[in-house]
Amino acid sequence: MIGKITKVAFAVVLVFSSMNLKAQLIKKKHIRENDIPKFVLVQLPTESRKINWFSKGSNKTLVAAIKNDAAHVREAMINDFSDHFDAVPVYYYIDTNATLIKEGKFSGILLDKNMKAVTNASSMVQPYQIIIYGSRVPTTDEYNASGNNPNDGAYVIGTKKDCLVVYDKNFNKVPSPAPNGDDLRWIPARKLGKKYPKYRYLGSKEDINYIPYASQLNQEINEYYFGG
Repeated sequence: MIGKITKVAFAVVLVFSSMNLKAQLIKKKHIRENDIPKFVLVQLPTESRKINWFSKGSNKTLVAAIKNDAAHVREAMINDFSDHFDAVPVYYYIDTNATLIKEGKFSGILLDKNMKAVTNASSMVQPYQIIIYGSRVPTTDEYNASGNNPNDGAYVIGTKKDCLVVYDKNFNKVPSPAPNGDDLRWIPARKLGKKYPKYRYLGSKEDINYIPYASQLNQEINEYYFGG
């Protein structure tokens, strides 16, 4: 009797394994090979435009504060991706080099998590995506989840909130249903940041902030492209 039960259980496992594999194959069938990123480039902000603008005046204290905030944001982003993103390799670049990135000029531009130049950058010609901390409009579900607090500006329908946004190599936003930042939720990201401050930074001037989304984006990319 035990032998029969074992055989039945084994057969059930095989059936479900086959179904799962088939589901993954069907899912991947709709994804072109050239759309699957082999690595991602994370843009690190310098806030150079704000610095240049305020440098025209005499407020040196404000300029110093903006530079300090930008440096802390870069540090938080690197910490977040280093600890929470492993779907594909991660490299970084400074936002003032965005034009060179768009032109495919990586040598001397791409950086590792220690801010050292990537030695094999010139040979990196595989499909990749670009991740920028930007803005998007929150969903109705997120608004409802916030408790409909009219004083919580991040959840007013029609306004934008900061988030990680995913672009292709031409800096066009990756279209849905591929992960592009639209489904990332602010509440768990904010909680993670409060629990682990090294992943979160709220600037003192000019709304220079970073809320950690790397873990959520990593999960979405793994599930969508690799069935993980």
